[in-house]
Amino acid sequence: HVVTIFRDAGATNVTWIWSPNVVGYTVRDPLAYYPGNDWVDWVGMDGYNDGRPWITFTQTFSATYARLVGLGKPMLVAETASTEGASTAAKADWIRAIAPAVQSMPAIKAVIWFDLNRPRGVWRLDNSAPAAAAFADLLTKQPNPSCPPRQWTTSCYEARSAVTTDGNINAPSR
Repeated sequence: HVVTIFRDAGATNVTWIWSPNVVGYTVRDPLAYYPGNDWVDWVGMDGYNDGRPWITFTQTFSATYARLVGLGKPMLVAETASTEGASTAAKADWIRAIAPAVQSMPAIKAVIWFDLNRPRGVWRLDNSAPAAAAFADLLTKQPNPSCPPRQWTTSCYEARSAVTTDGNINAPSR
């Protein structure tokens, strides 16, 4: 209904995102709720690590990604966050693992962090120094020299980039 209203008004500067929860929370098959390609420009996914049990970024999103990537739409992680877990280092490690996880899911073009504390978890990035540092490190990495500073997207994180064993992202020189 809303998409039709915008289209009937001649709005062409609107992008429509459909974003279900990841498989496993309350969703078994997100495609059962897909409104159709005519109504969706981007496909999102919402998923969190609430620490019960501890799950990685990849574990959070891989099953849903595999289910939705076939739609052929650009994708984004529309909401994500992690609690501290057993230690502040655990959340920092979770954040550092975002880059290699997204590299393995090339349809993902953006990641949005849910930066709010809720009863089910301390989601904020600045609730611990290690988490804040890990996120700042993620944002300042510039694996592709042609990308502008602080631009972290999959188009700037190409297959030419490599993740080292210590978790750093390096771009081979051209």
